Amino acid sequence: MNKKDIETKLNLIFEENGLYYDNSEEGNNLLKEIDSMVFISLIVEIESVFNIGIPDDALILSNFQTKSQIIEIIYKLLEKNTDI
Repeated sequence: MNKKDIETKLNLIFEENGLYYDNSEEGNNLLKEIDSMVFISLIVEIESVFNIGIPDDALILSNFQTKSQIIEIIYKLLEKNTDI
């Protein structure tokens, strides 16, 4: 799966969780002020949709503050899973 496909699916997850923004500067910082319940919900949804497990040591809010950070994490995990 390429990064554009990941972004498309991620946008749907954001929209479902009330976090959808366009590619504006505001959208680039979309996760800086979410609460822990929304964060956990978002992680569970990402893991489910992409069929991945995000390692506990990566589950730090600062790793998930921008869409590009999240896309990169998902991309690396998907890439890792295809090598197995």
